Amino acid sequence: MLRIISTKTVLALGGILLSATLGYGQADMGAKQASGASTKAMSNAKVMISPSPVPFERKVKVTISGSGFAPNQDLELLIPIGGVPSDISAMVKPKPKTDAKGAFSTVWILDNEIRGKLLEPTTYTLEVLNTDGEVLAKSPFVLEKVAAKKKK
Repeated sequence: MLRIISTKTVLALGGILLSATLGYGQADMGAKQASGASTKAMSNAKVMISPSPVPFERKVKVTISGSGFAPNQDLELLIPIGGVPSDISAMVKPKPKTDAKGAFSTVWILDNEIRGKLLEPTTYTLEVLNTDGEVLAKSPFVLEKVAAKKKK
């Protein structure tokens, strides 16, 4: 998937490359300032997963909600699926977008990801990004194996 990179991201990457050439110092500060807003946004924004831990079974409804984001902001949700960072925004309902107060709530029904063995019982990191690809918030996403049901 081809993605357009924002000016802030290009400046931050340039600062990081300069830092690798010159060593730690002035270049690192430039990269940090170029990406500025994301550091501030991450300190205020929070994302929650419910239930937590998430039972590792098909058809589980997982509520992903957050607060402290910019009002009326389109968001992307990123989690590793099959070992690859994947945008699950199209797999949740409704599509993640904050309200006038900077909050959102959406539901992801786990089914094909478990049936296809793309997820396993472990801890993942769910990231909330803006449409420029800046990480705004992170949360552990814990999938926990469910004890087998006893037959009667």
